[in-house]
Amino acid sequence: MKVSITTVTLTLSSLTLLTGAISSGIFASLESLGEIADFYNQLEGATLKLRSNE
Repeated sequence: MKVSITTVTLTLSSLTLLTGAISSGIFASLESLGEIADFYNQLEGATLKLRSNE
């Protein structure tokens, strides 16, 4: 019985670690998506400025 409790505890803790890693990975990719969007907006703004100068 003690062995199964230990196994369950280990499984739960590894699942928690895995979930944490996945959610932090999602947040990291969301952050980089935001940076890409910012870069795209800056690029678009620069393109509009160039067009208005023509």
